[in-house]
Amino acid sequence: MTKECPHCGVDRFGLWDLCKLTVNYSDASECPNCGGLVRNSHTSQFLTLLVTALLVVFDFLLLSPLVPEWIVFLSLIVLIPVPTMLFAKPVMAQIRQGDVPPFTANPDNDKTITVSGWHEDELYKALDDFTSQDRSGSALKIEIEKSIETIYRLTFPADISVLDFAALINYLNYPIDLGSPERTIKVAGKTSLSSDFAGVPELLWGQAAILYVPEGDEDYDVVHLQAETGKVFALSFNQEGGWRRVNDPLSPSSLWENGWGSEPG
Repeated sequence: MTKECPHCGVDRFGLWDLCKLTVNYSDASECPNCGGLVRNSHTSQFLTLLVTALLVVFDFLLLSPLVPEWIVFLSLIVLIPVPTMLFAKPVMAQIRQGDVPPFTANPDNDKTITVSGWHEDELYKALDDFTSQDRSGSALKIEIEKSIETIYRLTFPADISVLDFAALINYLNYPIDLGSPERTIKVAGKTSLSSDFAGVPELLWGQAAILYVPEGDEDYDVVHLQAETGKVFALSFNQEGGWRRVNDPLSPSSLWENGWGSEPG
């Protein structure tokens, strides 16, 4: 009997994996198939422990006076795994604030953001507005390189945290004081995945990824990340939990048109 992963939907959690989820309830585990982080659900944990305790009480208080001791222990061996098989259920693990690694700047970082659609003065204003909201206590240094027409490439010689990197990608799609121009705005970030991306499985660290606002976004607070293997994660600025696995990339088709962006994988 196996249970499916909430990230990839594959039945890969056998009895031993479910036992580990129950025993190590406070620690997230990785799916053997996709590497997504999971925990046992709160309700499943409660039911598993409750029924297990009731079985132990039943064996020692009710059954032991009636049968030989070896039958009592044998019944325990047979019955103890049953609550785990019945009730344990892997759910997506939420990243707690304490689990997010502190940001350490890397001057050799490869984070870049490509922007198209804004005029130069508009882009500078948007960046000035964004950096004025920075609460990290250190000035955010952004270098701007213009390629052709209104296409700009942003780099970060003093580095930028993953959260600010994603927030800037989102902000350049919806700058507060610039409104919505009668032009197509394209924004995409590129970088290599690392432990700084809380919620992204370790097996994806080192892979190239592209970050973008999903097509049809109506929340204005979400950024998607697509690794070169095709796995997609979402980050919501109004929810805790870090990056979470999603099935639909919702990547804007305009990002891959005319060679403007290079799709991972």
